[in-house]
Amino acid sequence: MARSTIRRTRLRNPKRESDVWLARAARARHIATMLSKADAAIALAHAAECEAEAMRLLDQKQPQIAA
Repeated sequence: MARSTIRRTRLRNPKRESDVWLARAARARHIATMLSKADAAIALAHAAECEAEAMRLLDQKQPQIAA
């Protein structure tokens, strides 16, 4: 099998760190469409982890409302 490179697209001036994680997830999902089912499952798991990290960062930055 020939080696190939996966081009990385960069976000133009990402506003938040969570945007970077969401872009990684989107890239992993796109790559998963080109892989075998077994390999795609790994890429999709990575995408889910990236999305979870983005959500963690978004939740962390939400202001806490005192009751």
